[in-house]
Amino acid sequence: MKLETLKNSHSYSLQLTLGGNPNEGSYQAIWKLDESFINTPNYMGFAYFWDHDVKHTMREMTPKFRKVVHDTAMREKLIKDGFVKTNNKFLQIINLTLKRFNKDISPQTGWTYYFKVENE
Repeated sequence: MKLETLKNSHSYSLQLTLGGNPNEGSYQAIWKLDESFINTPNYMGFAYFWDHDVKHTMREMTPKFRKVVHDTAMREKLIKDGFVKTNNKFLQIINLTLKRFNKDISPQTGWTYYFKVENE
């Protein structure tokens, strides 16, 4: 499987100073905006579109990483109703992206990021 590239995306490094309450205000506005972009090419890599099975790995990754995973999952039509239910194809996408971004072991837990993909 071939991963999507970011050739049609623009990468900006913005340091944001957001309000102190993550449940309202500017933080929540950015979150809700990106949620509305799930399953579109406009997704920014901020909002969650994955399930519990991969949340620890995906939360630690950069927005750029998440955008590659998202865009590949979108191309493969894995995103349904703004959400991906973990399956072998989604795990393969994550593993390929981990390899591309040279991510092996979590600095927080010391565990490997890679997922075991079952034979179908």
